[in-house]
Amino acid sequence: MTEDEVKTIVAMTVRQMKKEGMVKEINEIMFEEISKRLCYHFNEGYSEEIAKVLNEIKTDCYYTIIPLYFGKRMTHEQIAEKMGVDVTTITRNKKRLCIEIYRLLD
Repeated sequence: MTEDEVKTIVAMTVRQMKKEGMVKEINEIMFEEISKRLCYHFNEGYSEEIAKVLNEIKTDCYYTIIPLYFGKRMTHEQIAEKMGVDVTTITRNKKRLCIEIYRLLD
């Protein structure tokens, strides 16, 4: 088997494993982990560490997505309407901010 054939088989295998949820991208892992921590912070147990990082990103124009989604438990649609943007903008920026929060905590 040639090196190119091996690379093709590996790429196909990884794609299939991702499709079946057996492998996740690092951003997905970070997003899932910080989402759990933010939900806990806003609803069950205040975290000084998370509060400090949230304060650091407060100047981001989409910051309000985080407390509205995780604290007030508003849907993407409700937040989009409140902010006057489309749902895709809310989804994209929530994920971006969550990953930024995760990295700032590390």
